[in-house]
Amino acid sequence: MDEVAVMQRHRIPQMVEMNNWVKSVIPEWPRLETSAPEEALVGAVDIWCPTLDSFDDKTLSERMAQGDRLWFYTVWGRPGIMIEFPNIDARMMFWMCFKYNAEGFLYWGTTHWDLNCKDDKRWPEVPWITYNRQPGHNGCGYLIYPGPDGTPLSSIRLETVRDGIEDYEYLYLLKNLVPQAKGKVPEDVLQQAMAQVQFGAEIATNHKTYAQDPQRLIEARERIANSIETLQRAIAGK
Repeated sequence: MDEVAVMQRHRIPQMVEMNNWVKSVIPEWPRLETSAPEEALVGAVDIWCPTLDSFDDKTLSERMAQGDRLWFYTVWGRPGIMIEFPNIDARMMFWMCFKYNAEGFLYWGTTHWDLNCKDDKRWPEVPWITYNRQPGHNGCGYLIYPGPDGTPLSSIRLETVRDGIEDYEYLYLLKNLVPQAKGKVPEDVLQQAMAQVQFGAEIATNHKTYAQDPQRLIEARERIANSIETLQRAIAGK
């Protein structure tokens, strides 16, 4: 039941009953819900998946302390993935995932072109319709374009998402290298590496206040890359 706590609150009891039944039949399957944590759903959800622009950090931390897991997703809010949003948003989403220990990221559609596929004539013969049933939300539901010969065409947004995922991997790699490098590099080098992993207001204060300057992310990534190489050399004894 998608967004049950957002769009269909009257169905919460039904969803809880269904999820509890699933747990009884297949206990190893985690149950994900596109919702921020709230009391009515506790015990029936294993993975909370709130939108990036709307969640309660305190409640989220409490649930994760109890062993619940976290993913994020985006629809219309920022940081998001609309064409009209600053392009840094599509990259910043994954810094937010790292900041709040989200294991995954959900996006509902990459090729939802329905308004562009109603007639025999297709782009580029006719203009491309940028929205999907929701005027004002351009690019919602698609990250790939259909080429004239059927070959998928990438988008700037998709390639920026890729950059954001690579940023996440850099942060993850550096975080795991720090304990391995302890005693093999000076303490100030370790502290510098940890400061990059535990980035602060220069990158993101919280899920609503974050860097708007792409150069700031590029410079941060370069510092992280340098720290990764320094720690890897030390661990390898070079």
